[in-house]
Amino acid sequence: MSNKEKIYDILKGNRLTIKDIAERTKFNENEVRVYIHRLKEKSLVKEVSKEGRWVIYSAIEQEKEFDNSKIIDTNILLKMIPKFIEYGIKLDTTTEKEDKRLMELINQCQ
Repeated sequence: MSNKEKIYDILKGNRLTIKDIAERTKFNENEVRVYIHRLKEKSLVKEVSKEGRWVIYSAIEQEKEFDNSKIIDTNILLKMIPKFIEYGIKLDTTTEKEDKRLMELINQCQ
């Protein structure tokens, strides 16, 4: 899990300051600021309030933002496609986008 993912997970269901996050992660506050900035750019974190000089952050939960299943699926397909080609199995794709992606995967296999 990347540092950015760790911070995102910590913020899920919590409202924390940079200082709070730094204490929980053992990153320094400047590192946390960088990760928070990157998460905000991806619309994964928002500022929810301000207490004195501290800004309170929380996660904007989005399904599968850090889900690795697509990478795993691609790796499985890359193992299967050569066998499909070897045995002459044709895949029925229904859209031009699917055709294009399948050709990309086939090219990766060769």
